[in-house]
Amino acid sequence: ISIIFITLKKTIINMQISKKPEFNKSKSLETSQLQNFTNLAYLEILKQKNKLKNYMSYVPKEYYNFLKEENQHDTQIYKAILVCDLRSSFYYSETVSLEQNYNSLSSSIKIVCDITSSNGGTIDGFAGDGVLCVFSSSLSAFKAAQTILENKQLKNKVGIALHYGKIKICEIGNKERKTLTAISSEINKTFKIEKINKKLKTNMLFTKQFLNNLPTKKYSYRYVGSFLCDDGVEKVALFENLNENKNLLKYVNSFESAVRKFEKGEYLASKGIFLELQKKNLTDGVVNYYINKIKNLL
Repeated sequence: ISIIFITLKKTIINMQISKKPEFNKSKSLETSQLQNFTNLAYLEILKQKNKLKNYMSYVPKEYYNFLKEENQHDTQIYKAILVCDLRSSFYYSETVSLEQNYNSLSSSIKIVCDITSSNGGTIDGFAGDGVLCVFSSSLSAFKAAQTILENKQLKNKVGIALHYGKIKICEIGNKERKTLTAISSEINKTFKIEKINKKLKTNMLFTKQFLNNLPTKKYSYRYVGSFLCDDGVEKVALFENLNENKNLLKYVNSFESAVRKFEKGEYLASKGIFLELQKKNLTDGVVNYYINKIKNLL
């Protein structure tokens, strides 16, 4: 259609700039019909372009453009990974109508997606009430995560996990249904890290790999321990973001000391420090987690 339109357009221009012929009714009618056909072709192009634009909203266009540039069907690259989960959405869905649940979920996910896009991230897909996004840099992912946590509508309603690792962008599916997506064990790991948020009652956790890829700058965080995230194969060192809970910063040294004593098996010494920290902040979910864990071990 594009080639036809360009050819017809050139023909009409040539006709317009050429020496004006003597009036001929048949030629005038022919030109009018040609112009009408050109207009219809142009409208069809616009229609197809709008259709394509609508279809592309279902596909991560950044993946498509990347694969197009690489001229291959799949590729492996290092990216920052963000998993955002909406808290208590299951319990909320049990108490409201289907339409109310949809409106609430749709509104929250839209906020996460808008923040991701405005920070240069790619929205890979949705898993239930969770969103998977990838970023070219850890800094962009961190900024997006911070903005999500600070959003009034999402305040204390989301859990976020951040990781940095190798992913594969590829086509998956069959002849009837294909999609472009990112897959890797690092993505699976990030989903499992997000679940640890619920266990520790934290809002945002990130890995050492993610932290190492942040530019040199003072960030507010604390080491919360190493946890099994990959089917029990290896433990992953995790850090809690404290930007939303800066009153805990003054206790970071004693807290991390207690965590490391726990990891060495010095449970009584660790418990003593945690109990002191609990007196200063009864709502510290990580401190309460370790105190309960030590009780079960002793």
